[in-house]
Amino acid sequence: MLLEDIRGTNLYMAWPEMSIDQRQKAGLAVVDVWAQLMRLRFGAIGSINSPGNDAETFYVGPMTFMPTTIGKAAPPPRSKCGPFSCARDWLLALARRDMAFRREAPLKEEERSLMMPVISDIKAAPLPYLDNNEASDPSPWSMNVLFHVDLGAYNIMVDNDDPTIITGVIDWEGHVFSSRLSAPHITQPDELGALEQLRCLMERTLLDAVPEWAKLITECREARVLYTRAAMSTAEPRNVRVIDRIF
Repeated sequence: MLLEDIRGTNLYMAWPEMSIDQRQKAGLAVVDVWAQLMRLRFGAIGSINSPGNDAETFYVGPMTFMPTTIGKAAPPPRSKCGPFSCARDWLLALARRDMAFRREAPLKEEERSLMMPVISDIKAAPLPYLDNNEASDPSPWSMNVLFHVDLGAYNIMVDNDDPTIITGVIDWEGHVFSSRLSAPHITQPDELGALEQLRCLMERTLLDAVPEWAKLITECREARVLYTRAAMSTAEPRNVRVIDRIF
């Protein structure tokens, strides 16, 4: 494990005292962090694993997860957590709850009945890019990128003297290498109560930096619906909602 001292305060705490100009600059700095993550490429869906104590090398291995707050739930079996070579296999594992923390009680029959149509639809979806990986299909929707998972304002550290400068990002323990289909929506403006003008500026800037992200919103909606349903496979369909905006 690599530890590094990051000085400063988190963006959420600094935000109330920042001027409009500072907030704009900080918002664009956040966009730059996202753009850098979106440009990274990985050949499989999983998490960072390193052989033994060798911190200099890593490979994409099974997914790791944030600690659970559920009482006596056991972690998911490592053998079912990847790495996944294509998005369809990953979506199926997600829908089957293979990567969920295990409760003492098994799934209820009504939960299984909600899950089965989702699994069937993922298997039958006529979307070839779900079966491709970046090596065979370099299109934007076949790319696996690095997701922080919890890249909220609390985990973005800014300089004490100049809060427009990001000094680091913390809490990486829940990171994953995942399909771009899984997270085209960014929450920071909502957390910070950002004005609509800043929200629009951040969105335009991100799309200029990573233009293929826009295609995830427009051309890949069917796949994102499948992802949302897989992530909530035991929920009533009326409670499953796809977010059709970036910010």
